[in-house]
Amino acid sequence: MTRKKAVVASNKRRRQEDGADDAKIKEQDDLLNHYRSKLLSLARSHAALLAQVEEAQNSEPVDLQSYSQLSDGDPPPLSPPKRQISLPKNPLFADGAEQYAIEINNWLSRYDAASRLSLQSNLSVPEDLPESSSSAIGTTTTATATATAMATPPTPPSRPNVRVGVGVLIKRMSGTKVFAGIRRGSHGSGTLALPGGHLEFGETWEETAIREVEEECGIILKGGLKLIHVTNDPMPDENKHYVTLFMAACCEDDATLINAEPHKCEGWEEFSLEELKGRKESLFGPLLHMIEDMPQDVVDWLQA
Repeated sequence: MTRKKAVVASNKRRRQEDGADDAKIKEQDDLLNHYRSKLLSLARSHAALLAQVEEAQNSEPVDLQSYSQLSDGDPPPLSPPKRQISLPKNPLFADGAEQYAIEINNWLSRYDAASRLSLQSNLSVPEDLPESSSSAIGTTTTATATATAMATPPTPPSRPNVRVGVGVLIKRMSGTKVFAGIRRGSHGSGTLALPGGHLEFGETWEETAIREVEEECGIILKGGLKLIHVTNDPMPDENKHYVTLFMAACCEDDATLINAEPHKCEGWEEFSLEELKGRKESLFGPLLHMIEDMPQDVVDWLQA
């Protein structure tokens, strides 16, 4: 009999525990439904607020994504609304819709002087804003920023454009050497390079060669320029990539090349191809590639 009573008591306790579990599950479900309802109300209120702001800003769209890209030093993309904002009544706000609208208007009026919007983590608001309003703002705007980020595909990392450089092989009319100098103040600083520079918009190759030689060497090339070689010159260490056009030109035997841009070059000296080959470790990338290629056109031109 005692054993039977113990079994009955055990079964009773189990039913009570199961009932308690059911009650907990029901309580959790009710709580979840309660929060779902509140979140829906927040979303609707947030949409109404944005609609009011857009209307006050002369129908200029509120770009939430632009806010997330602001830094502390950036100016705000929007100025304060030109008129007061009124919100529909919402039982979610304990202080009432009217009080909430007043708080928002006060905050927006202080926006330029004291606030910067940031949706990177939350919405920054003045410290004196009531807790109920600031939490409501933070919850809705953070949810919007998260949804925007999820809907926007990631931006691929930017890569620099491939640029066109022009290097000029200059020799004297009766000479067999070319002019080169040590670079300063730019990528490849400390290496030996030819006169030259970037191909500018709208220029021909010849115009670039003539302009760069005049700017760097102080002499004017008069005709006889020709394209003699091309190299492909990626420079991963400098995050750069060039295609270099090598132009061949002659100057008078008595011409004097000056160092017209001493902040870019240490000065000009004459070198034979063999001398350049012997200094491979100190050559600027495009010139090194040309010497490694050793095109027959360059050899024939120097010996002509």
